[in-house]
Parts: sequence; C-alpha cells; structure tokens
Amino acid sequence: LAMHIYLINIYMHYVQILGYKSEALLKLHKQEEAEVVCTEALKLEASLWKLGVVPADSFLHMLRAHIEMSLGR
Repeated sequence: LAMHIYLINIYMHYVQILGYKSEALLKLHKQEEAEVVCTEALKLEASLWKLGVVPADSFLHMLRAHIEMSLGR
C-alpha cells in the first residue's frame, strides 16, 4: 500500500512538472510544443482520475485555455 501511494505521488508531481514545462514553452512563444506537453499532462491526470486520485487544482485547465487563446482558437 505504501508503494502504491508513493507511485501515485510521483505521477502527481510529474503531471505538475509537465504543466510547468508547458507554461514555460508558452512563454517562449512555442505554442504548438506547449499544446503537446499540456495534452500529455492532461492524459496522465485523467489516468490518475481513473485510479480515484483527484487533483487539487485546475492549473492544467487554465493553462490549456491560455494555449488555445494564443493559438487563436
């Protein structure tokens, strides 16, 4: 059980790191790369939802909205 919790914690941090990477790419005006990284983070977050782990914030969704706006969608 402790190992399971540890692995979930690692995945949660990895999702957050991908979000930060996507945000940095967006600030560097690399919108397409930011979109790819953000999409990957959202997929990992969705897999955590399936395990019953609910993320604490909406950072990725706000970031996704910024990416969509910068791409003109």
